Amino acid sequence: MKTSLRKQILLLGIENRLLWQLTRILSFLEDQVEFHCIENFSEAKKLCAKTAIDLIIVDEWEAALRAGSLLGGKNPFEKGPFKWMVMVDTIPLECMPNGTVYDSVVFLEKPFNPKETASFLLWVLNDKPDIEKQSSAEAEKTDYGLSLTPDERYESPKQTVEPAPPSHIPEPSSTGQTEEETDDAAEENNFHILLDMGFACSRLKDWDGAKKHWTEALEIRPHDQRLQINLKRVNRILQRTA
Repeated sequence: MKTSLRKQILLLGIENRLLWQLTRILSFLEDQVEFHCIENFSEAKKLCAKTAIDLIIVDEWEAALRAGSLLGGKNPFEKGPFKWMVMVDTIPLECMPNGTVYDSVVFLEKPFNPKETASFLLWVLNDKPDIEKQSSAEAEKTDYGLSLTPDERYESPKQTVEPAPPSHIPEPSSTGQTEEETDDAAEENNFHILLDMGFACSRLKDWDGAKKHWTEALEIRPHDQRLQINLKRVNRILQRTA
């Protein structure tokens, strides 16, 4: 079984928008954690057979029950080898078998704050008794500035440069949109297509494909910090596997 000094996290079956937020947070903790993004449960079982996974993150309690039965066998939350983090809209006490609360399961309510989530992850992984004991220096390191929600529309970082005034007033199109607005909408759509294709490649561990699509997306938004972070992570993986 493969081992690593860093804590191993499995992101299992999480949709792209939510996955984007989590990978962004985990990228800042790369010196302490290593994460794997897998959509297919059978592939996750293969990974768990060869890698000592410390924490499995899933979206909603129903997914945790299914994953637990496939990966942990009988009584997976009571006697299983993994810790579980379940992202939920509300804490689903009524959904738990027999109303049992398991020590191996923690819940993360959506929407979540990046700084608080990073601290919470480290607390869960390291079994720290008091999350409030994090030093101010550690808090500053995990304060990423942008608060995200699971259903957000991906937005680029705020720019401080004021746009130059137009030299002329563009003629409106027959749809009520100017040509510039139509081009902007097409570019925005293309950005999200490239973003999602990059995630699809990363799920398959096609790091060259992920790099290609995210590099093209970066050409559309060259100052996008979140995209830059994920590209740096892919480049590091490619360097290690070269």
